[in-house]
Amino acid sequence: MQSVINDLNNMLVSKSRGSHPKNWKGLIPFQGLLVGLAMILAVELSGQGWEIAFGGDNEDFGQAVIQTVDHGYFIVGFSESYGQDNDIDMLGIRTDVDGTPVWIKEFDEGYVEHAYDVVETQDGGFLLVGDFSGAVNASVHAYLLKISKFGEIEWSRVYDNGGFFEQGNAIVEAAGGGYAIVGLTKATANGEDDILLIRIDNEGNELWRQTYGGTGDDRGTAIAALPDGGFVIAGQTRSASVLSDRILMRISNAGASLWSVIEGESNEFEEVFDVLITQDNGVITVGSAKSSTRAYLGRHTLDGDFVWEKTFNPGAFGGTLNAVLEMPDGNLVVTGYVEMTAANTDVYVAKFDPANGNEIWSRNLGDPNNLDSGEGIAPTQDGGFVIAGYNSLSTVLINDVTLIKTDALGNIITNHITGKAYHSPDGCNDFGANDAPLTGWYVKAEGQSNNKIFFGTTNANGDFDILADTGTYLLTLLPPNSYWNLCNPDGFTVTLSDFYSNANFNFPVQTGVFCPYLDVAVSTNFLTVCNDVPYTVEYVNLGPATATSAYVEVSIDTTELTFIDASLPWTQNGNVYHFSLGDIAFAQGGSFTINTEMACSGIAQNQAALVSAHIFPDSLCLQPSPDWDGASVTVNGVCEGDSIRFSIRNAGLAEMSSSLKYFVVEDQVMFLQDTFRLESNEEEFITFEGNGATYRLITEQSEGHPGNNNPTVVIEGCTEEGGSYSTGFVGQFPENDSDPFIDIDVQETLSSTTSPVLLRGYPKGYQDSIITDDTELKYTILFRNVGTDTVNRVVIRDTLPPSLDISTLVPGASSHPYDFEIYNNGVLKITFNEIQLQPGDSAEEALTRGFAQFRIAQKPGNPLGTVIENNAVVYFDYLAPVQSNTLRHVVDCNDLFNIEEGCIVVDVTYPPYVPELNISVFPNPFIESATFELKGRQFQSSVLHLYDLQGRLVRSDRFQGNRFDFYRHHLPSGAYLFRIESDGHPISSGKVIIK
Repeated sequence: MQSVINDLNNMLVSKSRGSHPKNWKGLIPFQGLLVGLAMILAVELSGQGWEIAFGGDNEDFGQAVIQTVDHGYFIVGFSESYGQDNDIDMLGIRTDVDGTPVWIKEFDEGYVEHAYDVVETQDGGFLLVGDFSGAVNASVHAYLLKISKFGEIEWSRVYDNGGFFEQGNAIVEAAGGGYAIVGLTKATANGEDDILLIRIDNEGNELWRQTYGGTGDDRGTAIAALPDGGFVIAGQTRSASVLSDRILMRISNAGASLWSVIEGESNEFEEVFDVLITQDNGVITVGSAKSSTRAYLGRHTLDGDFVWEKTFNPGAFGGTLNAVLEMPDGNLVVTGYVEMTAANTDVYVAKFDPANGNEIWSRNLGDPNNLDSGEGIAPTQDGGFVIAGYNSLSTVLINDVTLIKTDALGNIITNHITGKAYHSPDGCNDFGANDAPLTGWYVKAEGQSNNKIFFGTTNANGDFDILADTGTYLLTLLPPNSYWNLCNPDGFTVTLSDFYSNANFNFPVQTGVFCPYLDVAVSTNFLTVCNDVPYTVEYVNLGPATATSAYVEVSIDTTELTFIDASLPWTQNGNVYHFSLGDIAFAQGGSFTINTEMACSGIAQNQAALVSAHIFPDSLCLQPSPDWDGASVTVNGVCEGDSIRFSIRNAGLAEMSSSLKYFVVEDQVMFLQDTFRLESNEEEFITFEGNGATYRLITEQSEGHPGNNNPTVVIEGCTEEGGSYSTGFVGQFPENDSDPFIDIDVQETLSSTTSPVLLRGYPKGYQDSIITDDTELKYTILFRNVGTDTVNRVVIRDTLPPSLDISTLVPGASSHPYDFEIYNNGVLKITFNEIQLQPGDSAEEALTRGFAQFRIAQKPGNPLGTVIENNAVVYFDYLAPVQSNTLRHVVDCNDLFNIEEGCIVVDVTYPPYVPELNISVFPNPFIESATFELKGRQFQSSVLHLYDLQGRLVRSDRFQGNRFDFYRHHLPSGAYLFRIESDGHPISSGKVIIK
């Protein structure tokens, strides 16, 4: 019979736990211990990492752990919580890099199965070794189970010893291919146990077996492979006069014993639970000495010669080392357990030098109310460690599997701040049946004593769980907008003074402004010539009131894109498409897709396409600022033939109370700046001949204008028919989409889309990096399945730069539904479950791709020079993670268009009045002096007139020849217009900037 049980929800049950010893290894003795909690408090109360327990209502044990190729973790052990007959079955738990379970499965092919060790196979699957019993009172056999990376049973092998007891305790990949299993076997029905070594091929078929032992019971508990195809095995041996000694053996590639070493003290249990071959060809063993009252660590040579040993007491009443690993620097890291009190054992983790066995550091990990044991350990790619074991409450002997992730020093964080956020319309009351959970809200724990910040995200039930270090924190709920009133606006002060401290605080929230707050996002994966381009539009109501008769208008740039169809009914008005959404209740939303295609010709490399989504009702229900004059500036732009025509309009109900500035940027150069002041509905035009450059108009908005309106419009590629034009400049500056009800997707066409992961940032920044300190950033992570198998799960992890304000992060459009959370001190995690990305050679390329987008603001007060670098890591199922490119922005201006700062290049020349004349001004901007140089024609005597921006003459200087040094003298900083005349006729003009 074969059954595989997968129950993620039930296996994460928190329950009472107790101690249960396992065969041969990690036995926790129940002795009377006197040392109390004071010893635990001696450990430094800080740390990194985490601890997670997995378990059901019965016994669950973790025995070994590895970090998998996808940087996640795989734990093996055994469990009786979910077996169909309440028996013990093999257990496998696969998690991602954060310890989130991907699948948890029991494997039941008989009556009782145990798993003690595991290796990852070349195909990404696993071999689990242990023992098997087919029925009640049936013989126990050594057992090997092969499962896929998805947890599916592929095959199994039962190794029979004529019906006598046999067990596999450890497995290792052999140098010559295949594997070797070490364990124990009975020589006869009434005989002693012998050490068992089984050599198998990649399919688990037995190639040969050997047994080793004397007149007493012997068992093999650990094995290490040698480059020559041989092995070193370790375990225990007994004789009539010895309770148990340590045994260490070297075995040839044919199974012959080359040497053996037996060590220990008489009348004591001496045990070895793990063996390691070091980089410098040492043999390290770990276990227990003096009947588990002392931990054991020893070193021998490959010839079996003794080098050194350490027997020590990591706690008041002993301890045991169960596993050892070697770090890249050669140091040794061990885990096991340490006895603290009669009711408390802790996981022990420590680091030792390999030359002498001296301790470098040690840590005791575990809840003081639990019996905790570390059974297996593995290094992690970030320099830390992961430990598998089990823990239990001492009063009830029921165990859970434990997974502990530490940093490089063995530190973990074990404190939890939990609670619930909910809408309580009938008052600031406890959560009730009529209250609605608030999903996707952020909770921040800001350190008052340690300057650390930890975040949590509320789930579908409104619950949050923040893992926080020891210290005092201010706990606050961060509403998504100002339409809500917090019952606890000042938050709560939380003090976590000890490990495993828990605190619980609820956040009832009331309606502040009874109004809908609609948020919309639009984006697509990528743009390539002659391809279908599907856009996703997503929307949600983040306000407390229902949005009635809502709709979205989507504007499509028809220069590059052609509308095909959509997943919702639509009506059309030119390039604007109307989609009715009906009523959108509080916390409700949805999405739809629009299919477009890009032309096969006439599209230049890096040419941009703009698609905007505007959701209605878009009214902002807050009182406008008293400083607002009622004017509202809007802008537009068209290309008429080869001429640019920009317009500025006051669409408000009142006259502008003062003049505002506008700027026109040509590619990366500001060549026009002026002021405007308009009556209500009055319009002003700016017209000039296009030359193929990208032109952007940016205007100021009336002070106090509601929302975050920043008028701007851009025109790319306006030139005569067949003329060349510049590309790659549209994305330098933000579009006018800072309000939640409008979103504008700006993308440039890509020449190639073969990269499996690409991170895009918008805006790119002036000169591809420069932004102001108030520029909001929008990131899009693009990913593609380049493998040959369907990808079922994609995870994106982005450790956000500290200069970004995590509390402002808003999820955007995506190709597929996903779950997101913010946790730790700024990690964004986006999980696509059941995404079903098709293989890279799929006929429909769109099915191989996906994307996710989010926007985020900077932290207030980022100083000039702040560098914001961001990248993301994408995990495709169980493959090695792929890191994206790194995007870089630099905060280099408080005001990009303050020409005195010199943040943006200013065009200093106008078309010369004399066609063959060229003029250069350098440096420009300048501080003390600048040189004017005329080229292309000789002049005898000329005059330079300098004007301020209001056209007033401020200075005239006469000079001889074609070169003139102009000195500032007492002129104030600012921009000036100059005009040069010769023989009474103008010959050139332009701008200079004095800093």
